[in-house]
Amino acid sequence: MDTLIAADAAVREALPAIVRRYRSSGVLTWALLHEIEADVLAHLASTGQHRRRVLDLIRAPASLDYPRDERPASFEGCDLVPVVFQAIQEAWRRARDGERSAPTPVAPHIGHSDTRCGELNAHT
Repeated sequence: MDTLIAADAAVREALPAIVRRYRSSGVLTWALLHEIEADVLAHLASTGQHRRRVLDLIRAPASLDYPRDERPASFEGCDLVPVVFQAIQEAWRRARDGERSAPTPVAPHIGHSDTRCGELNAHT
């Protein structure tokens, strides 16, 4: 269990710098979430401090088949949020909240869809 805690701590330590590189995108999309996940896991693997098996435990399992498109990422309605995805979302939110004091451009309105863990609602 200590190895998982150490890996989680390493993810959270590395994320602020990694997220800063992606913040110009404005919105955390599913595609961007996967890209950041790959980046942070590659960083952790490069340190040699965490076994591949441990990194596989904290990443999003392929069997959950999270979307990889340009819709905003949302875990609303999800029963399970992978450790790395949760940490990325928290780091993204902290970075965004830190930028709130600076003027930001208004994002274009792209409509509203009721998504549940990345899946479009059957009513849309």
